[in-house]
Amino acid sequence: MITSSPRRMRWVSMLPAAADAAIVTVCLLEALTVLYWADSSQTAVTFAAVVGIAVRRRLPWISVLLALPSVVLGLMTITPLVALYSLAVLERRRWLLITAGSVWLIALVQPWWGFDVELSFSALRLATGVMFTAAPIALGLLVRTRADLSMKLRDLAAARQNERQLIYTEMLMEERARIAREMHDVVSHQVSLIAVQAGALQMRSRDDTATRAADTIRSLAVQTLEELRQMVTVLKGSLHRVDGVTTDDEQPLVPQPSVADIRELVETSHPGATVNVDVPSLPAVYERTLFRAVQEGLTNARKHAPGADVSVVLTTRAGRIIVIVENGRAVDEPMALPGSGHGLIGLRERAKLLGGEAHVDSGPAGFRLTMDLPAPPAASREV
Repeated sequence: MITSSPRRMRWVSMLPAAADAAIVTVCLLEALTVLYWADSSQTAVTFAAVVGIAVRRRLPWISVLLALPSVVLGLMTITPLVALYSLAVLERRRWLLITAGSVWLIALVQPWWGFDVELSFSALRLATGVMFTAAPIALGLLVRTRADLSMKLRDLAAARQNERQLIYTEMLMEERARIAREMHDVVSHQVSLIAVQAGALQMRSRDDTATRAADTIRSLAVQTLEELRQMVTVLKGSLHRVDGVTTDDEQPLVPQPSVADIRELVETSHPGATVNVDVPSLPAVYERTLFRAVQEGLTNARKHAPGADVSVVLTTRAGRIIVIVENGRAVDEPMALPGSGHGLIGLRERAKLLGGEAHVDSGPAGFRLTMDLPAPPAASREV
């Protein structure tokens, strides 16, 4: 979408005032030409008409009434036309406009103000009077109709935009509902089976190592189920209607993870990993993003480098927040677990929304996930 610069907008906003000043100047110059031959009363009439032009936008009837004596006396041409045009633009009552036009035409074609009492109804004078009356009124009606049409087109465009937004929101609601159903019916079911099987293995196994592993699997499965339930709740309840308008609910329905939960996350998912967290208090969106970055790095380490040393570092540096999750080479055989790369894509999108970036480096020595975010103003002052 093309947007106008502030400088151009300022010039556009000044155009009406500049046009008014130019019109008043022209009318004033016309009034000055009368000074060479008019008496004092005629001069007063001409300058009164100019004053009416200066207030024509707010008081169009006053402008017409002040210009009418100059029409009767035949003193001015441009100023009366401008006054009648302004009245046609601003006056929406047709009968008043017709009345003003009739009076104007009579003032033009019947010269009863002179010493000659004979009425002149020549075809030329009548045609001239009709032209000088109808032309400004027709032009004013045309300008007003064009302005009304432009306003209606803007309203129509806004209504179409609202309709498109409504359709998009409805589609989003349907898609979220479908995803919520799939997560509830498929994913939650499978994770529930994992939790049940892990609990059964924990109860039946006599091997302490297997029992601890089963307990860990069961705990992680239960935690995953809880997070899935939270996600389903968010997907189903994050859109609601207020006064007929569908809006996003920005209030979290459940407690959200934060930087304070990172140590527990590391101890649960990768015991023995080194953790160094040294960041100030941050807005919730930053803390969720940092937590998800560490979570994704630990997940990759578990999947692709089991048994490897893992280190997690969160620090601030020159007004930036740096997250590094690094692991060495795999000690055990990597597990054949499915992966789509959506986690890393999601991290990049989260970082981009906050003005940062996320990237990965992999090689023979291991894997390194780095997220670099600009610190919010409050955090920057604390660094």
